[in-house]
Amino acid sequence: MMSKEQMDDFAQNFYWAYRQAQEDNTHALFKPEVILHNSLGILAIHILESRQDLSKMDTYAILKAYVEVLREVEDVYDARRDSLESLCN
Repeated sequence: MMSKEQMDDFAQNFYWAYRQAQEDNTHALFKPEVILHNSLGILAIHILESRQDLSKMDTYAILKAYVEVLREVEDVYDARRDSLESLCN
């Protein structure tokens, strides 16, 4: 099992690479909400870890599952962004 620091580093680095690879957004600049997106990536890792035993998966399977969970988390965030942001104000 990864330590929290390793998971944080993995989430931040993988999320950056994932965003860079998106065809429609390779030119996009992200505002400071990247901090939130890093948090969403870390949340996705925790969700993935609760759903599956990562120690029994190969690296590719982990990354594939991570992307699927991250997309779920982002879809929920995007659909409810206004109500979530109002909680922060």
